[in-house]
Amino acid sequence: LFLGARRPVPVTVQHLSSAATWWNGAADLLLQQLRQVQRNQLLTLDAHNDGPNEAARFTALYSTSIPGDGELRLQYRALNVEMPWPCLHKQAAVRAASGASLMITGSSNESSRRVLYNFYDTH
Repeated sequence: LFLGARRPVPVTVQHLSSAATWWNGAADLLLQQLRQVQRNQLLTLDAHNDGPNEAARFTALYSTSIPGDGELRLQYRALNVEMPWPCLHKQAAVRAASGASLMITGSSNESSRRVLYNFYDTH
């Protein structure tokens, strides 16, 4: 989901990625890498894996050609549940409607589990 104000078309887009054996570990690694990114420069975040027994992965796209607006202080809330996709989509909609979300992403997980990550800026 893309949330927030319309942004100008970036000239250059950079990529960061993280991987770990568990979802929060991968999310934490990505947040460490994103310390170099300022507010308004983050374009998207994505959670994914290559299979139910593979590493949890996050990627981020950002652009330093977009003027920054100070320090980006990202944190997240996570769900790791056995829940049908339509129910998880409703959870994402509730989080998006709250206005507290910067970006929301989800992925399949092991067995019939799914993850949903709600990233928000603590400013």
